[in-house]
Amino acid sequence: MQGISLGSWILDLENLTFDETENRLKVLGIEKNKMLLPDTLDFFLQRIYVEDLPRVQDLILNLIQGEIDAFEVTYRIRTVLGGLRWFHDSCHLIKEKGEANSKRAIGETIDITESKVIEDRLTIEHEHALQNTDEFELRDPLTHLLSKSETIMQLKALIELKRGDIEFLSVALICIKNFFELNDQEGRMITDHVLVRASDIIGKSLNEGDLLGRYSVDCFLVAYKKVPNTMAEAICKNVVDQIESYDYGNDIPVKISYNLAEYLGESANELISKLVCAL
Repeated sequence: MQGISLGSWILDLENLTFDETENRLKVLGIEKNKMLLPDTLDFFLQRIYVEDLPRVQDLILNLIQGEIDAFEVTYRIRTVLGGLRWFHDSCHLIKEKGEANSKRAIGETIDITESKVIEDRLTIEHEHALQNTDEFELRDPLTHLLSKSETIMQLKALIELKRGDIEFLSVALICIKNFFELNDQEGRMITDHVLVRASDIIGKSLNEGDLLGRYSVDCFLVAYKKVPNTMAEAICKNVVDQIESYDYGNDIPVKISYNLAEYLGESANELISKLVCAL
């Protein structure tokens, strides 16, 4: 497992104490020599990310009950500041002479946060790139919104319509400003939740004939037909407030940015470029 070794720890199976290394605690923002720390197993378990906790608890319980004599597990753990680190632990029982049952286990922790961050980013970029393949040509697989290429095509159609009989056409890019920070610190499940909820909130702001699509990994493109810029501005502000105030179960606040422009005769690509440059 690629990462940084944080040293070994000891688990007392009888007294349920957990002796952590100074390096391991330091990574989590805890200074062992400046704080009176409990050495209980519960103190360790309560810091594990809630979705990973049952898996870790089951392995430790099986170890205590003698059903297994070793295990490896990857999990997320909270830092003092509320962020998340990815740890990989390998553990095995210590065989003592003259003892029928092992009373202690020794484990090693490897901090794999950096490799997990890179892995998640590559996965996100790969999935978004798939939108250009035949399989995902029309729809984004996560939000089920129009893909980038289809969104641009539909915007071109709206522009042609605007030239005919639409009085106003306001176009906005609405982006998750701290998307990669959220993904790195909170995890992929949170960012997926934000994207799906944001698409739902933006979707409810639309009227018949308006356009919404997933423009990039962290941005949505929306076009309000027959809506002047002043009214579209109010709609976007309300959308931003709703997305930012929603409870996603995250510690880091979601930050949204947007840019709005009224169609004034330019091409779809020129209009989008103006929005992107202004973000």
